[in-house]
Amino acid sequence: ISLGRACRSALQTAEVAASELALVSACANGLPDDDRDESEALASVLGDARPPILAVKANLGEMMDASGLLQALAAACALRSRQAPPIAGQEELRDGSVHRSRGTTALRSGSALVTAINDWGTAAALVLSVAP
Repeated sequence: ISLGRACRSALQTAEVAASELALVSACANGLPDDDRDESEALASVLGDARPPILAVKANLGEMMDASGLLQALAAACALRSRQAPPIAGQEELRDGSVHRSRGTTALRSGSALVTAINDWGTAAALVLSVAP
């Protein structure tokens, strides 16, 4: 399954619009081609919405099978505290398709989209929300 399809399915199942996302916890494994592909897929799913991006692997490194779980945990903590941590060593993307911050980012209330892609290109996505 493609990342775009996985994200659209997760948003539809959760009945959450892209404009309601407070955060995206991206797979962002640091490989330029993979990150570019993920950025393009997210841009196509998000449309005009530009929620901040959380990239756990940039701060902690590749965690293989534990990555998705830690991305979801980090997203839940960010939603609850309404603050997304900075991304280590990150600059704004040249194409501006997504927002990646070098500093702590205040979040509005909403949901988070968590993405995961394995070495074979299979993708999964999850939407998390904090109860009011």
